[in-house]
Amino acid sequence: MSGREQDVVGVPPVAELPGPSAEDWDALAAEAGNIFLTHAWAQCWWRHYGQNARPHVVPVPGSGAFMALSSTGRMLRQARLLGAGPADQLGILGSASQVPSALRELRTFLGGRPRHDLFVANDVPVSEAWAEQLGGTVLRFEPSPVVTLSYDTWDEFLAARSRNFREQARRKERRLHRDFRVVLRLADEETFDRDMATLFTLHQQRWGTDAGFASGRERRFQIEFAAVALAAGRLRLWVLELDGEPVASLHGFRFAGAEYFHQGGRNPAFDAHSVGFLLLAHAIRAALEDGMGEYRLLRGGEPYKARFADAQADVCTVAVPLTARGRLAVTAAARRRA
Repeated sequence: MSGREQDVVGVPPVAELPGPSAEDWDALAAEAGNIFLTHAWAQCWWRHYGQNARPHVVPVPGSGAFMALSSTGRMLRQARLLGAGPADQLGILGSASQVPSALRELRTFLGGRPRHDLFVANDVPVSEAWAEQLGGTVLRFEPSPVVTLSYDTWDEFLAARSRNFREQARRKERRLHRDFRVVLRLADEETFDRDMATLFTLHQQRWGTDAGFASGRERRFQIEFAAVALAAGRLRLWVLELDGEPVASLHGFRFAGAEYFHQGGRNPAFDAHSVGFLLLAHAIRAALEDGMGEYRLLRGGEPYKARFADAQADVCTVAVPLTARGRLAVTAAARRRA
């Protein structure tokens, strides 16, 4: 049994989600410009996170746009955007211009039956003003840096950065090739199982053995979605090897003209060689040379992201109380985060 099969064994099958076909669903995800809204992400999420929940589709009249939700709870009946947790950004399936009408439909749905106490919109674009339009409370704000790739060459990209950045990028790359036999490669069908295991190992070396991404349910979810993304030509799993040893890994995706940096890991023993910085620079360069419009560094305001980024697509988590019980829950959550 392969590593991939071992990680998904025992997970119960799940029925197909409601809504349009996978092809139509993905066309709307492309319109939204969001890999985390694709049918495959939703289906994999439901398989691993949908226990004891109900799926709902809230259509926007007069358009094909819709929202996919899940609802759970007995003591506190909650509705959330389907895919929450592992996703770095969620929202409506459709264009940004359809957000106001979509949120009006959402409010109508939440006020109907079954009655919900609380709606939580995880990691929705700040620019879409969900809190203002729904009368909700922002529980969390997260930077989401973006690298625009409006350059013809990598040299032009470097020329737009600081002198210090340019010199470090070039000097560190030359030194790495001088001191090691360097291999930079993308995972394929033949290497997938091994490369995913390497990603998790390097992630744990960097963040600790209890890192959620590399263990338990999220690990199983990530393996399944990555396999689907690989088959669809959307997976960008980079591995950096020095003298035959994997020392850094970058787990990302490519969708609708953009590339995504979802997770990564590295061996801290090689930090003096800036292997994380150089692998990210290589992935951005490859995206630029392949004609991608932007490279999304996703949630988190880490300083290394600021060195590359020149734009922001920040996200926030919004809670909307719908009953007295929901208002108490939102007040308590806001106090905990204060």
